[in-house]
Amino acid sequence: MFKAIVDQAWLTWKLLFDKRVPTWMKVVALAPIIYVLSPIDIIPDFILGFGQLDDIGVILAGMRLFESLVPADIVNEHRAAIQRANETNTVEGRNYSVRSEGEKPKRG
Repeated sequence: MFKAIVDQAWLTWKLLFDKRVPTWMKVVALAPIIYVLSPIDIIPDFILGFGQLDDIGVILAGMRLFESLVPADIVNEHRAAIQRANETNTVEGRNYSVRSEGEKPKRG
C-alpha cells in the first residue's frame, strides 16, 4: 500500500510539471495542500491521529481527482515511465549488468 501511495505521489508530481496538462487542472491538484495548511479543518489537528488522517485523506483524494481530470493518454504515459523505473534487472536475487554488443566484460 505504501508503494502505491508513493507511486501516486510521483505520478502527481510528474503531471504537475507536464506542459500538456492545463493550468486549471494543476490548481485542482494544489487545492488539498491549501486545505491542509489552512486553519480550518473538518477534524482539528490537535486530535492526535484522526486530525492527521483527514489531511492525508484529502491529499490522496485530491491526487486521484487530479489524475482523473488529466487526459488518459498523458496519465498512461507517465504511469508506464514510473513502472519502468520500478522494474529492476534481477535474477535469483543478484543484479547483472547488460553489456552493449562488442563491449568487453570488466574484471573486478
